Amino acid sequence: MSSRKLSGRDAAYQHLLQVVLTDPSNAGTFLSEQDIATQLGISRTPVREAMLLLNARGLIELVPHRGAMVPALTTSQIRQLFAFRELIEVRAADLTIAAGAVPLGIMQTLVAQQEELKQDSDMASSKAFIALDGDFHLTMVRSTENEYMIEAYEAIRTRQLMVGTEAIFRMPNRREQVCEEHQQILEALAGRDLAAAERSIVQHLKTTRDVLLLT
Repeated sequence: MSSRKLSGRDAAYQHLLQVVLTDPSNAGTFLSEQDIATQLGISRTPVREAMLLLNARGLIELVPHRGAMVPALTTSQIRQLFAFRELIEVRAADLTIAAGAVPLGIMQTLVAQQEELKQDSDMASSKAFIALDGDFHLTMVRSTENEYMIEAYEAIRTRQLMVGTEAIFRMPNRREQVCEEHQQILEALAGRDLAAAERSIVQHLKTTRDVLLLT
């Protein structure tokens, strides 16, 4: 059975969400409805509809007489993003360790895939590396089977990917560090050591946050 073809609006929405908004070089720039429509081979109307949906989520800003802008995250927003991640991820570690439900095999596979990409510095490889990073953390959160935690965490994915990609461009050896830090988190989870898992998660997030806050 063939998969359902996306509507023009849905195709534009997914393109903007997964390609355009996860590219840190687009932060602070205005988007062209016509350029995006041409790239996707659709009319401007579904692109405009997709932008309205993204505006409602706060992921772009519609500026009168100028169009759609991709807002750069402020220092305060970056701090809030990482505080939120720490809160959810530490709690997820607690719940999964207590339930004996840590998805170690899947998480280890994701780290192995990151290892294969850590020496590449082009945009495509960097975005793939950070997508795996997001999957690593999301896998742990999903293993809690707490639908409210999962929904809240998934809602920040686009911003998470954007800032993560920016961080590894700012700090050339960050990819290698991320792999090492993920391995430390895994070792703590495998040992069912919540205190060590919390330390590893907090330090991992703090390092990325601090890279982004450097001026």
